[in-house]
Amino acid sequence: RGMRVAVHAIASEGISRAIAGAVDSIEHAQELSPEQATAMAAAGITLVPTLYILRYYIEDADHLGFDAQHVADLQRMVDTFVVPFESRFPAILATGVHVAMGSDAFMALHGKNAHELSLLVAAGMTPEQAMRAATSTAADVMAWKGKVGSLAAGAFADLIATAHDPRKDIGALDHVAVVVAGGRVVRDDRR
Repeated sequence: RGMRVAVHAIASEGISRAIAGAVDSIEHAQELSPEQATAMAAAGITLVPTLYILRYYIEDADHLGFDAQHVADLQRMVDTFVVPFESRFPAILATGVHVAMGSDAFMALHGKNAHELSLLVAAGMTPEQAMRAATSTAADVMAWKGKVGSLAAGAFADLIATAHDPRKDIGALDHVAVVVAGGRVVRDDRR
């Protein structure tokens, strides 16, 4: 039907089924192996890891209303799934699989999701790779190439500016100074 398909899969079997189904992207994928990443790369399937979301839930547990047991369960998930995935991430990147940044933000994470970029860099991406994951690769996954994710004629002209160079410190993207949407400055903290 020409529709984009994004699959949320954590376990290896679900990842394999998504690859066999020739989906467009696989979100989370914490049990992803380098062999599966190779198959994804060959099939043009984009990986959208979400390294921050569970950590965010732990950090903001009080605000979200999570009790101590829920926080302990979340920490166990980070230790069991996310940390081992991060240790495999350099080998996964070496397969050539395309990586887009995603947040899985459906609760209060909005405004903090740029922290995902710092975790991608800590796991093995360069700052430039992480920024591409959040811009042009994410635009490709959404079939919005030429509209967002790049500075090009005819694009929406949505961009940000920071006080420091994110190529030297990706954490600079957690502190946006200027926001331009549709070619108009909608926020300017420099004043």
